[in-house]
Amino acid sequence: MALGAASDSFLLDLYACCADASRWAGVLDQLCSDVGAHSAVLQCLDMEGARAVPYWGAYDTRIDMDAYRAEVSDARNPRLEAWRLQRVARRPGRMATDGELFLPEEAPVRDRLHLQLRRAGLGRFMGAMAPMGGTRWVAIAVHQDPRDEGGFSPRRMERLRKLTPHLLQAATLAQSVGLDRCVSSLVSRYLEAWPCALLLCDGSGGLFWSNRRAREGLDGRGRLLLRDRRICADAAGQPRFARALAQASQDVAPVFLRLENGQGRTQLALQRLEAPQADGAGLVLVSLVDESQAGAPFPVAALRALFDLTEAEARLASALVAGKTVEEYARSRRITVGTARYQLNQVLGKAGAHRQADLVRQVLCSAAAHMMGSHEGETQA
Repeated sequence: MALGAASDSFLLDLYACCADASRWAGVLDQLCSDVGAHSAVLQCLDMEGARAVPYWGAYDTRIDMDAYRAEVSDARNPRLEAWRLQRVARRPGRMATDGELFLPEEAPVRDRLHLQLRRAGLGRFMGAMAPMGGTRWVAIAVHQDPRDEGGFSPRRMERLRKLTPHLLQAATLAQSVGLDRCVSSLVSRYLEAWPCALLLCDGSGGLFWSNRRAREGLDGRGRLLLRDRRICADAAGQPRFARALAQASQDVAPVFLRLENGQGRTQLALQRLEAPQADGAGLVLVSLVDESQAGAPFPVAALRALFDLTEAEARLASALVAGKTVEEYARSRRITVGTARYQLNQVLGKAGAHRQADLVRQVLCSAAAHMMGSHEGETQA
């Protein structure tokens, strides 16, 4: 690559690495060719302790990491002592050499490191750092071929100096994008398994996303249908559903609706998620609950943990939330009504509830209520 040209193409390739990590090696090879280096390494470092700890890295294809680890390794590299790097960190983005990292009286330490690096195939060094926030930094390190005794030319050093801010910024962005993708993947997997059916659509019903429970309910037998990639209700319920969607896409407040047909009733909550577009509309999250699912036993383990109940007390509370009476529970468990009422008094006391209705309200408003259906195999009342 010519020294005075191709900046634009290099930067395009560089920032493309933020979305495609497989491109880092090729871009760093390109950098080495451009600035006359043998090897280039980008790293993200945590400098909370006495040593900087690399937790992310991108390398060119020529560096022999096995040889580096055998001769030096990050754990033994004196360049990664935090106090040294803090001297360079005072001048973010400025290229530094070992002349700044090592004190004059440390010549034996510096020379021993250079000998080890030569055996690993690495020569003269230049590097720079930039803050990422907190104790985390991003660093670039380039090495010449150990057979090259001439050092970096002023022209190549200037080229590297101009590219360094972009290299450090691209590494920072790559970390951010990688974290965002990890979080996005986790959230997506969690919502996919969510026990409540969830749909994301526009104000006219155009479907953007649905989780597994929703897809199972769009098979033509439920209260909502999927036709030509649009969500709709049956003929009787469609006018009300369309109005609710249109209202939810415009209003901040959620909209609630109940649909029914010969198979039962479904409760819907519609909430705008996206800020208004040019037409004032936004995307709508639709959550559905089938009323036929009501009455399912509440997870006993959750009740024990949340209200500090015994196993027997949690079984009783689960049955009451599911709609059973104390007498029905006593018969199903083959205990006396008196025993069941004693257990109920214990539950009410531990939950701080005055009446059975207060207990049910507390349970249905608890954190575990949002997880109902996701604990298959839970002990049933």
